[in-house]
Parts: sequence; structure tokens; C-alpha cells
Amino acid sequence: MKKIIILLAVLTLLVVDGESMYFFIHSTSNIEGFLSLLIVGTITTAAYLSLPLFKPHRD
Repeated sequence: MKKIIILLAVLTLLVVDGESMYFFIHSTSNIEGFLSLLIVGTITTAAYLSLPLFKPHRD
């Protein structure tokens, strides 16, 4: 459950960021652009989860 909350928080940060929002709007119709956004989100999430502060407890 906590992993999902953290994932949503990270994705929200990506979308709220102006550059990411621009990138998202202009690449949603392009599957390659969408996959790129997905990869960026995954990498960012992995980075956050690797931090001890954000490491979730086992559910």
C-alpha cells in the first residue's frame, strides 16, 4: 500500500513540474514519448525508493 502511495507522489511531482507537464502534453499521442515518460517515472521512483527515508516497510 505504501509503495503505491509513494509511486503516486513521485508521478505527481513529475506531472506538476512544468517541463515534465509540457513533455507529457506534447508526447501523449506519441507512444514513444509516453514510454519515455514511463521510463523516467520508473527511474525516479527507483531513486526515491532507494533512499532510506522513503524506503517502505513491508506490508
